[in-house]
Amino acid sequence: MADRSAKTGYLVGDEFSVADLTAASMLATLIDMPGTPMERPKPRPAALVKLVEPWVDHPGADWTRGIFARHRGPGMADGGLIDYGAANAA
Repeated sequence: MADRSAKTGYLVGDEFSVADLTAASMLATLIDMPGTPMERPKPRPAALVKLVEPWVDHPGADWTRGIFARHRGPGMADGGLIDYGAANAA
C-alpha cells in the first residue's frame, strides 16, 4: 500500500476515494490511533499489544494517520483537527 500511494498519497488516482476510506478505516482498527475516538482503553491485554505493536511504525500506519489527518474533518478534541502524527509521537 505504501508503494501504491507513494506518488499521490492516495491508493487510486490523485484524490481521496472510497479505496482510501476503506483501507484507512480498516487499518486504523489495527494500529490503534492514540488521541482519536478509536483509541483503545488502557490497560490493554498483552495479546492486543503484541498484535498492534509491530505495526505502529509501518509505512502503512503512517499513511493511515495522514489520511485521517487530512480527511477526517473536525476532531473531538477542542473542536479542531486531531494531529494524528503528534498523538502517535507521545
